[in-house]
Amino acid sequence: MNNETTMSMPIVRVFKLDTTALTATSLFAYQAADARSMFLGDVQHLPNGDFLVTYMQSGQIREIDPSGKIVAQFTVGSTLGYSQFRASLYGPPPY
Repeated sequence: MNNETTMSMPIVRVFKLDTTALTATSLFAYQAADARSMFLGDVQHLPNGDFLVTYMQSGQIREIDPSGKIVAQFTVGSTLGYSQFRASLYGPPPY
């Protein structure tokens, strides 16, 4: 696979880690053909069970449900850093 193909089709993968048995079980995989991010990006499991995915290089943030359906999508038109869901803009983060 060439670099252009690899960059144009990133795959989001979520694993459950068992640190006692030292195993990883795949829980979720999502592939976006229209978003790019060869480096930097972010995935966060949301309280409602969906996933918040940030594609740094294509300037997109998506909320994806566990079936792989895009629930919401935002494009900012420039590169992004990391993103994070917060239940409220007020007060300290919950961690």
